[in-house]
Amino acid sequence: MSANSTIEFQWNKSIDSIVNSRVLRGGATALFMAETWHRLYMPFVPRLTGTLSTGSVSKGVQGLDTGFIHHQIIYASFQYLGSGHNFSRHVHPMATSHWDQAAKAAGKVSALVNDVRAYLGAK
Repeated sequence: MSANSTIEFQWNKSIDSIVNSRVLRGGATALFMAETWHRLYMPFVPRLTGTLSTGSVSKGVQGLDTGFIHHQIIYASFQYLGSGHNFSRHVHPMATSHWDQAAKAAGKVSALVNDVRAYLGAK
């Protein structure tokens, strides 16, 4: 192979199937993905005092090599489901229920994919 050779690499799977496969299931990558997604959907989480939006990110539960985001405040599920809530948008103007779905609709998944690609490329 000469110094000017080009190597091309192409996945023959969709991004969803790659993300859900063993390729990205390493503990550090799973934790990075959870931390990144938490950061990306944060502008959609209702915020008044910051208690709900802090959340915590952890790696693995019961031996699973995945990342988890926990909003452990007692009213988190009520805020997430949002039935009958009027969200204050003073701090987070895009605050809504189902904040992960709102982030997805706003195109934040592509930012997650780009950040994970950069993370994996740096490793």
